[in-house]
Amino acid sequence: MAASWLLQAIYTSLLTSAGDLSGMAGGSSPATATSPGQIAGNVLANTTAGTLRGRVDNSEQPTIFRYLGVPFAKPPLGDLRFHKPMDPERWFGIKDAFNVSPQCWQPYIPQFPNILRNSEDCLYLNIYTPARGGSVGLLPVMVWIHGGGYFLGSGSTYNGTRLARQGGVVVVTINYRLGVFGFLSTEDSAMPGNYGLLDQIEALKWVRDNIANFGGDPNSVTIFGESAGSSSVSLLIISPLAKGLFHRAIMESGVSLAPWGHVHPTQRLSPVYGARMIGKENGCDHVFGQSDSFLRCLRRIDAANLTNAGDEVSNIMESAWLLPRVENSFGVLPKAPIEMLAQGQFNHVDTVRGFNSHEIGAIKIRNNTVRVTSKEMFIEYTRNFLRPYALSHMDELLYMFTDTYLGSNNDPDYIERKAAEANSDFLFVGSILAELKMAASKSPGNTHYLYRFDYRDSFSTQPSWVHARHTDELKHIFGMDQLDLPFYGLDSAPKTLEDLTMTDRMMNLWTNFAKTGDPTSSYSVLTWSPFTAIRQWMMNINTTTSVTEFSRPQIVKLYQRILQMFYGDVGLSSESIVG
Repeated sequence: MAASWLLQAIYTSLLTSAGDLSGMAGGSSPATATSPGQIAGNVLANTTAGTLRGRVDNSEQPTIFRYLGVPFAKPPLGDLRFHKPMDPERWFGIKDAFNVSPQCWQPYIPQFPNILRNSEDCLYLNIYTPARGGSVGLLPVMVWIHGGGYFLGSGSTYNGTRLARQGGVVVVTINYRLGVFGFLSTEDSAMPGNYGLLDQIEALKWVRDNIANFGGDPNSVTIFGESAGSSSVSLLIISPLAKGLFHRAIMESGVSLAPWGHVHPTQRLSPVYGARMIGKENGCDHVFGQSDSFLRCLRRIDAANLTNAGDEVSNIMESAWLLPRVENSFGVLPKAPIEMLAQGQFNHVDTVRGFNSHEIGAIKIRNNTVRVTSKEMFIEYTRNFLRPYALSHMDELLYMFTDTYLGSNNDPDYIERKAAEANSDFLFVGSILAELKMAASKSPGNTHYLYRFDYRDSFSTQPSWVHARHTDELKHIFGMDQLDLPFYGLDSAPKTLEDLTMTDRMMNLWTNFAKTGDPTSSYSVLTWSPFTAIRQWMMNINTTTSVTEFSRPQIVKLYQRILQMFYGDVGLSSESIVG
């Protein structure tokens, strides 16, 4: 798999997970809670498809009930490949929910070997719910959407036990179809694409219809995600099909307007041409106007062959291209996200959006650290991460990047840091600020928050100027002390009190928001002021946390120009793009 400007950043999202993936058996004694129903060592709950038996974990208090590998849709096999998700089949008797499911098909990455088996039968979710006393009502729900560039990852690699236990919330982690199976499209009604987003919506419908039986409040659902999971959250805010399925949203390092967030008009590889390339690799020829026969052919191809073909095309293009797209067959994204945001046509909910201080960190190209130390190298590096887009004003954009980030400074160390900052801003920060300004302007009745995660872990091996890289916040969201997968090769590194304190802080901020809509509701001295069209307040999260105004207007101006180049004339003024 090509380690391109985007792929290099998202590879790390597979490293930040926690949990026992072999079954996660709980305690052997009966739980002391009153609901859901319980038997010795296990716990029962009803769903619309049948009764589930989960595990009881009373190793710490409060007791946590875990239901793993819960089907939320029918397996998308055979004629259901490249089809919208269908309701799960009913079962009789009691179904054990002790083990996580396989992960959705994805390519093999040598640096990050798969710990779960690939399968098309992967549409399952996991539930972590605290035991409740008789006087406690339904608990707020947090639904996690994993990252991985829309082609990697699994909800099952994120153990929600500690977050549920410490935060007093029900945590749900979900799978969704990835890569070829989630986003391949012929750009017509035969294969519209967006199957992965439809899976996410189906999982949210399952939560709406069933979560009360697990102690969760279907009227208090917060969706949260990181990277492509964060962009998915943003797209669900925009999608009319997700209306009413959630009530708050947290976006970590990704939004719909990111250059990799969905298929942009300037993307060099169109979805239909990519589909034709994959088909040709597998003996399926696509003729325009005859997509139905092409679809029938693709449904007969072995899943591994389709995955490998998609990986080859991504390798050739050195970018992710199997992405959500605008389409009206399903109606997931009936118009470009920027149009729907500018026109206020989105689900108006309270939000948290943010980014890490050094998303890219030390620059790596094909897994080798590279120092960009001259203006000429900076220009070439910038041209490289802009290469997946056919931009007619490339020279103008390169000049703007060079002028904005370097000015007349020729210091090699300064240039190296600014090259990483420019890439981080292009991939993450600029689009987050642009989208947040639009949301705050068009949804003034809701509360919106901006953060910058800046904490450097005690065991970081990055250069001293790098604080928080892409995905670095995740081990603090789910609990660093439960981290089972290698994290940058330092899974056994000792953790300091400051590291553990940061985990507590992040868990409290996120669960406070899920419970009350105010991330700092339990703090007595710190108030996280909302981001508005007038005052752009931002929380800087570090050992010493502070709230200041975002003070880099040049980044918003630069990304405004990038959005104009991406979308061309879509009837948007520069003011409507950035609020």
